[in-house]
Amino acid sequence: MKKITESDSKVLAKYWYDDNIEMNGVNPITMEQAEKDAQEFISDDKFYILRNPENKIVCMASYSVTEKQAKINHVYTPIEERKKGYAANLIYIMTNDILKKGLVPLLYTDYNYIPSNKAYINVGYEDKGILINFSCSKK
Repeated sequence: MKKITESDSKVLAKYWYDDNIEMNGVNPITMEQAEKDAQEFISDDKFYILRNPENKIVCMASYSVTEKQAKINHVYTPIEERKKGYAANLIYIMTNDILKKGLVPLLYTDYNYIPSNKAYINVGYEDKGILINFSCSKK
């Protein structure tokens, strides 16, 4: 793992935008907003990236803290880099950092998306059941 730099902001913005699109518009954003968010990621010590040997960012994730719990979120690997173990490696590193800080790591995932669930289980997370999420939108 290497530190995030200002030169990474365009890549992070693209990944952040793509992640939001893939989540079926749950949290729709514009590319302009993604670029602003990417600037915040650069200075956030709870935002992680993983680079491949060619120095390309191949996975990103972050976590937020509430009391003594660290909720892992925004895990994203671009389509062309999937199924290479990058997400599992990043989550492993991140989880160990969280544990060293005395926090309890947890994450919510799309229960029907088998590849990500398998990655989390391979790192040591346990399936604790299904959380039902209801939402409403004003149309």
